[in-house]
Amino acid sequence: MHIDLVDLFVDANTGGSHLEAAEKASLATNLERLTEYQCTIHHVEVDALVHLPRVSEDHQRARQVRGEKHAMPARYVVGHAGIVRRVHRRAASTVVGMAALLTDLHSHSTASDGKLSPTELVELAAARGIGLLGLTDHDTLRGIAEAQVAGARLGVHVLHGIEISGRYPGGQCHLLAWLPDPVPAKFVEWTYEKEHDREERAHAMVELLQDNGSKITWDDVRARAAVNIGRPHVADALVAVGEAVDRKDAFARWIGNNCVGYVSSGKTEPAEVIGLVVEAGGLVSLAHPYSLNLEGAALEAYIQELADAGLGAIEAHRGDQDAATQADYAGLARRHGLLVSVGSDFHEHRRETDRRRELGWGGDPGIADGDLAALLSRLPGVPASLLS
Repeated sequence: MHIDLVDLFVDANTGGSHLEAAEKASLATNLERLTEYQCTIHHVEVDALVHLPRVSEDHQRARQVRGEKHAMPARYVVGHAGIVRRVHRRAASTVVGMAALLTDLHSHSTASDGKLSPTELVELAAARGIGLLGLTDHDTLRGIAEAQVAGARLGVHVLHGIEISGRYPGGQCHLLAWLPDPVPAKFVEWTYEKEHDREERAHAMVELLQDNGSKITWDDVRARAAVNIGRPHVADALVAVGEAVDRKDAFARWIGNNCVGYVSSGKTEPAEVIGLVVEAGGLVSLAHPYSLNLEGAALEAYIQELADAGLGAIEAHRGDQDAATQADYAGLARRHGLLVSVGSDFHEHRRETDRRRELGWGGDPGIADGDLAALLSRLPGVPASLLS
């Protein structure tokens, strides 16, 4: 998809029509980042950017920068392969999106089950114009330091994040936590226990698989994990020994729920996890709420239970949730006095087969400006410069 479009909007109340030098420089920098990631943004006349009408919540159509009409929702930048990245409005800003703050609060690296190293992940975030990144590897903080070094070099602010598995027999209860900088030592020590629990689970899976005829060994699994071993590494080992075609097949036939090699995750009750994060000064969000396998009154009751324990948000906006589902989960959050969150849950490039979890993609329509502003104001570790 080749679109010569940059949707940057001046607030309708300001009447402004000219860009300051710093704003032009910011725009140029972010255009470079997008272009590095093969985003087709041909020639943009910065001086030609003029006052455009405020964009309504029902996504009224915008004009192209150089006057042509194009049927794309306003406030979006559209790039290579049709990946859409929202340019979020900043509170109290006269020119909307000039810092091009794209926010992705849920991502993974090789510190757990992602395919990119922390440095490579941040490099991709920078290329996509992401200004605020939550690195939330499973049950570990070990990738954060490397990611923050890369972020300082590339202009990406990396939050201290982690995705924690809580005990939940009926499905999965995964909790995203964003923590202050520095992270309290007590919490860091607790994550070491979680890493150990994760390795024990993988060991148990290997034993079950061997009991059921698999030829994989612990060394096969260990060789496929850079830092923290998890179930995807067991899947990779099954692929390596020829007992599965890919991770999806391994999960479907060997280690998914109700399969012969499945071992439930999480030894800590969700309420206890939430309490530990809150005690450490962090904010907790329920990740991919569909994994609870609950609906209706049962879902409402469980969310209230988590809210009473200190849950702060629900991940309503993801690329693998359609607009109706996003609206349902955002409403669920509001009914229980919780914030609305957004994240891609990025693990690896799947652009040819599945674009729903691409880094920076929080679904369509994505998080509302007011919800994003409220979330950012509560996130620990977000610098004031990203809130102004």
